[in-house]
This record gives sequence, structure tokens and C-alpha cells, in this order.
Amino acid sequence: MFVVTVLLSKCKLGEMTAEGALQLLRLASLDVFVSSSYYHRTLQSGIAFLSGFLYDHSDKIPELFIKASNTTYFCLDNSCTCNNERSKLYLDRYADLHSDLKIVAKPIGIPHLSHPFEFVDAILGTYACRRLPLPCFENNECISLDTINIAAKTAEELIREMYPKSQHIRRLYAAESYPIAHAVVKVIEELKKQTTKETSYIRVFSGHDITIIPLLLTMGLKNITIPPPYASRLVFEVYESKKMMLNEKFFIRVLYNGVDHTTDLKFCKSFHSNLCSAKDFENFVENSLLQDIGKINSMKEFCQIENSVT
Repeated sequence: MFVVTVLLSKCKLGEMTAEGALQLLRLASLDVFVSSSYYHRTLQSGIAFLSGFLYDHSDKIPELFIKASNTTYFCLDNSCTCNNERSKLYLDRYADLHSDLKIVAKPIGIPHLSHPFEFVDAILGTYACRRLPLPCFENNECISLDTINIAAKTAEELIREMYPKSQHIRRLYAAESYPIAHAVVKVIEELKKQTTKETSYIRVFSGHDITIIPLLLTMGLKNITIPPPYASRLVFEVYESKKMMLNEKFFIRVLYNGVDHTTDLKFCKSFHSNLCSAKDFENFVENSLLQDIGKINSMKEFCQIENSVT
């Protein structure tokens, strides 16, 4: 998910204080859009987050609707579905592990196990994170911590191995990064259009580890944990300077689990107070990402290409 805000965590000369920013937020109008994936837990996570995040602003938002996405990467176009090369490589490379996990998959609610992420997600969410005993089966065999660790390690190896070596995976990750990254670009465009009315734009996407991973990798972030820990958050902050700096008034900051990774962004050519130029971000999203995908005009077109190749 990402949250767009106008706050700085530290006070600097010429910058707004936290108290001043809060006052402005209370006076300004709010433009809020929220989406979750089609899994119930992401809807519940989104509601829980919004309940605390917008608690003091309920008078400005009498009703708030959460739009369901038909994909984990928040392409809201119904035609946006593609074949999954991640699953194919997993089945080819780790046939023995797949057979072992398949035995325990059905009793824990996974009818079709196509990736170790699915197994880890189900075990953690259903048992481990609830501090319940790991399940055992009719043959008296039980899921062990080693089984979970092996599946998690396999998932990490798959991701780190596939991304640099597989052109199709890089294209897939670029495509999966585009919907949320483009939403940030649209917010920047709306902020540029503002004249007198001050509006705070908030966009929240409640998704999964596989929602965050493509964004982390395509933006070139370093020293990151894969797969992301539970309740991970990726935040894009948009700032507007009172005067032109480096021929730019708008800048972005990117935080992953509270750590500022803005200076790690591979596409940023210019920085102001460790903030990345919004122009660099816009150029990355609207040009570099689309070129990585293959000069397409829509996600539907990309899926048609991928389905014919994979």
C-alpha cells in the first residue's frame, strides 16, 4: 500500500513544522481512495488501518468505499490477468518440494499449490501467527518449523534468481509495478493543477508481499528483506516546495517499513534535501517501466503478449 502525505519527519530551516502540517491537514479537504485485493484479510487490514489513520477526520469523510481489485497488483481493469511464470519455474525447479507441500496443502485449505508463497502464507496466517499448534495428518506426520523455513527460503531464492535472469519476469514485475506507481503519478499531476484550493490526496492499497516485491525490485531498492515481513508498508510521500528547486517544485520520498530509501532509487538524477525529483519519478513510470514491459499501450495488451509467450 502507499500513503501520500505532505509531512516531513524532521524540522528543517524553512520547512513546515509537524504541528503546522497537522493544522493544514485539518483545514484542507481530503481526497481519499482505498482499494484492497479480493482476499478478505486485505479488506480487513485496510479497514483496520483506515480506522486509526483517519480517526480524527471522520467529519470530512462521512462515507468511504473500498474498491476491490481483481489482482494482487491493483490493476483495476477486469481484463488484466496474465499467466504466472513464477509458478512454472517453481514447479520445474523444485519438483520434490512441490510434492511434499502438495500433501499438506489441501488439509490447510490450498486446493492448488502453485508457489511456496501460498504455503507459507496459509501456515503463518492460520497457525503460526495465531500461536496455534502446527497441523498433523492421518499418517502422523506434522508440519514442522523446518518445513516452513525451507518453503520461505525457496520463495526468496526464486525471486532473487528469477528477476535478473528472466526477461519475462522483469517484464511481469514492471507490469505489476505500473498500476500503483501510475497512481502516484496521477496524484502528482493533480497537485500540479491546484491553484487556490488545498487538497490532501491519500491513496491506500491494502495488498500482499507479492504486491510490494515488484515495486521494490523495479525501483532498485537495496538491502531489503524478501519476502517482506507481515504488515510491511511501502510509502510514497509527495512534497511541494514553495519555490523552484532544481527547476522543480514537486519531490517524492519513498519509505519501506519506516526506512527512507529515496537515495537508493535507481532512476533519480537529482535530489533536494534527500528528496527525489518528481519529474524523475514520472519519467521512470511513464517511460522506463513501459519500455521494460515492451512499449505497450495498456495492461490488457501486455497480458495478451505474455499469454502468447508463456
